[in-house]
Amino acid sequence: MSRPLLIALGTLLASLCGLCIFQWKRESDFRAAILDLSTRLHGKSQALSEAEARIETLQTEITRIETLRADTEAKYLATLDELRPLQLDWTARGHTIFALSQYAAAAESQNDAIAKQNELLKQLASERDAAIEKLNARTREFNALTEKYNKLVK
Repeated sequence: MSRPLLIALGTLLASLCGLCIFQWKRESDFRAAILDLSTRLHGKSQALSEAEARIETLQTEITRIETLRADTEAKYLATLDELRPLQLDWTARGHTIFALSQYAAAAESQNDAIAKQNELLKQLASERDAAIEKLNARTREFNALTEKYNKLVK
């Protein structure tokens, strides 16, 4: 073979070898990018699965809490309906107790007035007894004087 042909063949072979290396490098970069994208896709898919599972769990919890709220509200309304007559009764009893306390206060003031009058009556009775004692003593003196006078006159 001729020398120019061998040089052309060597150059072509080196060019083909450079092209293969370039393609191999490019394919290697593509595979790395595909692997990175695949890894990120897998991570996002897993995160999406976990988020969907969490959403489902939260939906279940929301349903449970709504049921509890509805039950609690129903019990509250039932209790409120039972409590209303009791509140009316308590209010009426409060008015009655207030009236009775006012009556008790009035009765207490009357009792105080009666006690004062009773003390006054006791004091008047003791003064009357003292006056009667004095009257009895004078009457005895007068009777004694009258007897003396009658003895003198006879």
